[in-house]
Amino acid sequence: MIADRTLAQAGLRQVVERINGEKPGLLDVPFSISGGDEIQGVLTDPADMVAVIDCLDLSSFIFGFRFGVGWGTVATPRASRSWEMDGECFHKAREAISRGKKEKRWVTVAGFGNDSDRILDGIFRIMQVIREGWTKKQRLAVATRKTKVTQTATAEEMGLDDSTLSKMLKAARFQQIVEMEETLPLLIRKLLEKAP
Repeated sequence: MIADRTLAQAGLRQVVERINGEKPGLLDVPFSISGGDEIQGVLTDPADMVAVIDCLDLSSFIFGFRFGVGWGTVATPRASRSWEMDGECFHKAREAISRGKKEKRWVTVAGFGNDSDRILDGIFRIMQVIREGWTKKQRLAVATRKTKVTQTATAEEMGLDDSTLSKMLKAARFQQIVEMEETLPLLIRKLLEKAP
Protein backbone atom coordinates (compact mmCIF):
# COMPACT_ATOMS: atom_id res chain seq x y z
CA MET A 1 0.00 0.00 0.00
CA ILE A 2 1.40 3.38 -1.03
CA ALA A 3 0.53 6.08 1.51
CA ASP A 4 1.20 9.17 -0.63
CA ARG A 5 -0.30 8.54 -4.08
CA THR A 6 0.70 11.99 -5.40
CA LEU A 7 4.35 11.42 -4.50
CA ALA A 8 4.18 7.92 -5.95
CA GLN A 9 2.74 9.21 -9.25
CA ALA A 10 5.53 11.78 -9.49
CA GLY A 11 8.10 9.05 -8.86
CA LEU A 12 6.50 6.80 -11.46
CA ARG A 13 6.58 9.62 -14.02
CA GLN A 14 10.31 10.05 -13.36
CA VAL A 15 10.87 6.31 -13.94
CA VAL A 16 8.94 6.47 -17.23
CA GLU A 17 10.87 9.54 -18.38
CA ARG A 18 14.16 7.83 -17.54
CA ILE A 19 13.41 4.61 -19.43
CA ASN A 20 12.08 6.51 -22.45
CA GLY A 21 15.13 8.79 -22.41
CA GLU A 22 17.77 6.11 -21.87
CA LYS A 23 16.41 3.32 -24.09
CA PRO A 24 14.56 5.03 -26.98
CA GLY A 25 16.07 2.75 -29.63
CA LEU A 26 14.69 -0.32 -27.87
CA LEU A 27 11.12 0.93 -27.69
CA ASP A 28 8.59 0.57 -30.49
CA VAL A 29 6.04 2.38 -28.32
CA PRO A 30 7.41 4.44 -25.39
CA PHE A 31 6.46 3.49 -21.85
CA SER A 32 3.53 5.31 -20.26
CA ILE A 33 1.55 5.07 -17.04
CA SER A 34 -1.79 3.26 -17.17
CA GLY A 35 -4.27 2.31 -14.50
CA GLY A 36 -2.65 4.66 -12.00
CA ASP A 37 0.25 2.44 -10.97
CA GLU A 38 1.18 0.38 -14.03
CA ILE A 39 3.74 1.07 -16.74
CA GLN A 40 3.26 -0.28 -20.26
CA GLY A 41 5.35 -0.15 -23.40
CA VAL A 42 6.21 -2.14 -26.51
CA LEU A 43 9.74 -3.27 -27.34
CA THR A 44 11.15 -3.46 -30.85
CA ASP A 45 13.04 -6.69 -29.99
CA PRO A 46 11.75 -8.96 -27.19
CA ALA A 47 15.34 -9.89 -26.29
CA ASP A 48 15.78 -6.30 -25.07
CA MET A 49 13.40 -7.07 -22.20
CA VAL A 50 16.44 -7.85 -20.02
CA ALA A 51 18.02 -4.40 -20.43
CA VAL A 52 14.69 -2.60 -20.11
CA ILE A 53 13.62 -4.54 -16.99
CA ASP A 54 16.99 -3.88 -15.37
CA CYS A 55 16.83 -0.17 -16.18
CA LEU A 56 13.28 0.16 -14.87
CA ASP A 57 14.01 -1.86 -11.74
CA LEU A 58 17.15 0.09 -10.82
CA SER A 59 15.49 3.44 -11.64
CA SER A 60 13.65 3.61 -8.36
CA PHE A 61 14.27 2.75 -4.75
CA ILE A 62 10.62 3.50 -3.95
CA PHE A 63 8.84 0.90 -6.07
CA GLY A 64 9.05 -2.87 -5.94
CA PHE A 65 8.29 -3.54 -9.59
CA ARG A 66 6.72 -6.74 -10.89
CA PHE A 67 7.09 -7.34 -14.64
CA GLY A 68 4.84 -9.22 -17.05
CA VAL A 69 6.16 -9.73 -20.57
CA GLY A 70 3.90 -10.89 -23.38
CA TRP A 71 4.93 -12.11 -26.82
CA GLY A 72 2.46 -12.24 -29.68
CA THR A 73 0.76 -10.35 -32.46
CA VAL A 74 -0.61 -6.79 -32.39
CA ALA A 75 -4.14 -6.50 -33.78
CA THR A 76 -4.55 -2.72 -33.90
CA PRO A 77 -2.58 0.10 -35.53
CA ARG A 78 0.45 1.43 -33.68
CA ALA A 79 -0.47 4.21 -31.22
CA SER A 80 1.54 6.66 -29.13
CA ARG A 81 0.60 4.77 -25.94
CA SER A 82 0.49 0.99 -25.70
CA TRP A 83 -2.71 0.97 -23.63
CA GLU A 84 -4.49 2.37 -26.70
CA MET A 85 -3.54 -0.79 -28.62
CA ASP A 86 -4.75 -4.39 -28.53
CA GLY A 87 -3.54 -7.80 -29.58
CA GLU A 88 -2.25 -11.15 -28.41
CA CYS A 89 0.96 -9.70 -26.94
CA PHE A 90 -1.04 -7.48 -24.57
CA HIS A 91 -3.27 -10.35 -23.46
CA LYS A 92 -0.18 -12.50 -22.86
CA ALA A 93 1.44 -9.69 -20.84
CA ARG A 94 -1.70 -9.45 -18.69
CA GLU A 95 -1.65 -13.24 -18.24
CA ALA A 96 2.02 -13.07 -17.25
CA ILE A 97 1.55 -10.28 -14.70
CA SER A 98 -1.46 -12.05 -13.18
CA ARG A 99 0.49 -15.29 -12.79
CA GLY A 100 3.47 -13.36 -11.46
CA LYS A 101 1.35 -11.78 -8.73
CA LYS A 102 -0.01 -15.17 -7.65
CA GLU A 103 3.43 -16.79 -7.64
CA LYS A 104 5.21 -13.71 -6.22
CA ARG A 105 7.55 -13.53 -9.19
CA TRP A 106 9.67 -10.52 -10.13
CA VAL A 107 9.42 -11.26 -13.88
CA THR A 108 6.97 -13.57 -15.65
CA VAL A 109 6.67 -14.18 -19.38
CA ALA A 110 3.91 -15.64 -21.57
CA GLY A 111 3.51 -16.38 -25.27
CA PHE A 112 6.94 -17.76 -26.13
CA GLY A 113 5.66 -21.36 -25.84
CA ASN A 114 5.12 -23.44 -22.70
CA ASP A 115 8.69 -24.77 -22.42
CA SER A 116 10.26 -21.44 -23.36
CA ASP A 117 8.06 -19.58 -20.87
CA ARG A 118 9.15 -22.00 -18.12
CA ILE A 119 12.83 -21.64 -19.01
CA LEU A 120 12.69 -17.83 -18.97
CA ASP A 121 10.59 -17.75 -15.80
CA GLY A 122 13.16 -20.03 -14.13
CA ILE A 123 16.12 -17.84 -15.07
CA PHE A 124 14.35 -14.68 -13.96
CA ARG A 125 13.49 -16.43 -10.66
CA ILE A 126 17.21 -17.07 -10.05
CA MET A 127 17.91 -13.40 -10.74
CA GLN A 128 15.05 -12.47 -8.39
CA VAL A 129 16.53 -14.52 -5.55
CA ILE A 130 19.89 -12.79 -5.97
CA ARG A 131 18.35 -9.32 -6.16
CA GLU A 132 16.09 -9.89 -3.17
CA GLY A 133 19.22 -10.53 -1.10
CA TRP A 134 20.62 -7.08 -1.84
CA THR A 135 20.85 -4.51 0.92
CA LYS A 136 20.00 -0.90 -0.01
CA LYS A 137 23.73 -0.12 -0.21
CA GLN A 138 24.39 -3.12 -2.46
CA ARG A 139 21.51 -2.14 -4.73
CA LEU A 140 22.90 1.40 -4.96
CA ALA A 141 26.38 -0.01 -5.66
CA VAL A 142 25.03 -2.20 -8.49
CA ALA A 143 22.97 0.64 -9.97
CA THR A 144 25.90 3.06 -9.78
CA ARG A 145 28.43 0.55 -11.16
CA LYS A 146 26.25 0.02 -14.23
CA THR A 147 26.46 3.74 -15.05
CA LYS A 148 30.23 4.04 -14.65
CA VAL A 149 33.02 2.87 -16.94
CA THR A 150 35.25 1.67 -14.09
CA GLN A 151 34.88 0.36 -10.58
CA THR A 152 37.18 3.14 -9.37
CA ALA A 153 34.80 5.76 -10.77
CA THR A 154 31.94 3.97 -9.01
CA ALA A 155 33.82 3.98 -5.70
CA GLU A 156 34.57 7.69 -6.06
CA GLU A 157 30.91 8.46 -6.85
CA MET A 158 29.81 6.55 -3.75
CA GLY A 159 32.55 7.90 -1.48
CA LEU A 160 33.99 4.41 -0.89
CA ASP A 161 37.43 2.90 -1.33
CA ASP A 162 37.89 0.31 -4.09
CA SER A 163 38.27 -2.56 -1.64
CA THR A 164 34.98 -1.84 0.16
CA LEU A 165 33.11 -1.49 -3.13
CA SER A 166 34.67 -4.67 -4.46
CA LYS A 167 33.45 -6.62 -1.41
CA MET A 168 30.01 -5.05 -1.71
CA LEU A 169 29.68 -5.99 -5.38
CA LYS A 170 30.98 -9.50 -4.74
CA ALA A 171 28.40 -10.00 -1.98
CA ALA A 172 25.70 -8.75 -4.38
CA ARG A 173 26.82 -11.31 -7.00
CA PHE A 174 27.34 -8.44 -9.44
CA GLN A 175 29.46 -10.40 -11.94
CA GLN A 176 26.97 -13.27 -12.02
CA ILE A 177 24.03 -10.90 -12.56
CA VAL A 178 25.89 -9.13 -15.38
CA GLU A 179 26.74 -12.47 -17.01
CA MET A 180 23.08 -13.53 -16.90
CA GLU A 181 21.97 -10.15 -18.29
CA GLU A 182 24.45 -10.45 -21.16
CA THR A 183 23.63 -14.06 -22.10
CA LEU A 184 19.86 -14.10 -21.52
CA PRO A 185 19.11 -12.02 -24.66
CA LEU A 186 21.00 -14.63 -26.71
CA LEU A 187 18.79 -17.36 -25.25
CA ILE A 188 15.63 -15.32 -25.87
CA ARG A 189 16.54 -14.91 -29.54
CA LYS A 190 17.09 -18.68 -29.82
CA LEU A 191 13.75 -19.38 -28.16
CA LEU A 192 12.02 -16.92 -30.49
CA GLU A 193 13.12 -19.06 -33.44
CA LYS A 194 10.87 -21.79 -32.02
CA ALA A 195 8.09 -19.55 -30.70
CA PRO A 196 4.53 -20.38 -31.83
